[in-house]
Amino acid sequence: EEEEEEEEMDAEVIPPDEDDPKQTFGDAARESSDAEMELAAEAKMAASEALASGEYEQAVEKYTAAVMLMPSALVYANRANAYLKLSKPCAAIKDCDAALTINPDSAKAYKMRGKANRMLGRWEAAAKDLGTGQRIDFDDSLYELQKLVEEKAKRAAERRQAKAKKTGPSTGTVPSMGGMPGMAGMPGMAGMPGMGMPGMGGMPGMGGVPPELMQKLMSNPEVMSKMMNPKVMGAMQEVMQNPAAAAKYQTDPDMQELFQIFQQAMAP
Repeated sequence: EEEEEEEEMDAEVIPPDEDDPKQTFGDAARESSDAEMELAAEAKMAASEALASGEYEQAVEKYTAAVMLMPSALVYANRANAYLKLSKPCAAIKDCDAALTINPDSAKAYKMRGKANRMLGRWEAAAKDLGTGQRIDFDDSLYELQKLVEEKAKRAAERRQAKAKKTGPSTGTVPSMGGMPGMAGMPGMAGMPGMGMPGMGGMPGMGGVPPELMQKLMSNPEVMSKMMNPKVMGAMQEVMQNPAAAAKYQTDPDMQELFQIFQQAMAP
């Protein structure tokens, strides 16, 4: 409730936009012909001119034409920028996701997605995306925005931690992890990469983790952002029910990233 109140007080937070039926995606695996490349270049130029003159709908239309002819991470990120100008952050996020599928190191895609998450009041996701984009390619003009979302992400984590302390049972351990879907009991997690840390054990209910380390985990914006990913949560739940399933996630990029974040967050 407190987080919702903060979002309402932020004048730039807007409701999620509805799906745009005109938002289509090209086939990145298909090889474009020379003629298509030429048409795509013309469409991108027209889109750039439309964006510069404030004709954002026209820019989206031209970027869509380009992406259907010759999809690229940069074109998707540019269309995301046009969607942001139209106050359509959800559409922008879809484009950024598509861009990062093609190029996982697209700084512009991370920055655009960070801006989109900021518009939606998703502070922790915004802080993570902007931080990643800035690490790849620093932009002075985003410095103030990055500071803003990082501060709001920190406060959101602090509120969640304070709420967990109020509502959780006084058992001497921090209950916040158990309050998250699928995290109440997680046998078998020791078999997953990075989780065989001392004191973690099989992680039934995370009870083996000292309270101060649990607090450190739960106040980490990157940890909480990852745990909000439905794919990650689904994997956690699957391993909870079937410890043998841990093996198939050992090479999963999302899970590997989560375990790295766990280790970094719990480092002395």
